[in-house]
Amino acid sequence: MNHEIDKVMKIADEFGSYLLREFQADTLSIAINKTGEGFTVSMECPARETDRGKIDALRESLTQTRKPELEDYYWQLAGDPLNPNALRMVSIMCDSIRVEYRDGKIALELTRLFAR
Repeated sequence: MNHEIDKVMKIADEFGSYLLREFQADTLSIAINKTGEGFTVSMECPARETDRGKIDALRESLTQTRKPELEDYYWQLAGDPLNPNALRMVSIMCDSIRVEYRDGKIALELTRLFAR
């Protein structure tokens, strides 16, 4: 379970850092919820209408499926701000990712289910 928590925290850190850098947000709300099935990480920060292109590009880049066989390797590499693929590396540790623009904010919801 400790590694699961470490992985979820890496996911939250990587996506949170990305939102703060890419959207130059002054605020970022993060909620991490543990359920009987896994973890859900929800994030929200201000975004401008002109950021919609970035939001669409982010959504398109995160269409990969979870790859459990690579997780032990990738989660240790996450967190390098100089690595342009870091976001993709942590995204393959998620079972689902939802990216939305609503009410002047970008909202992300990341789900990671427990291994079965």
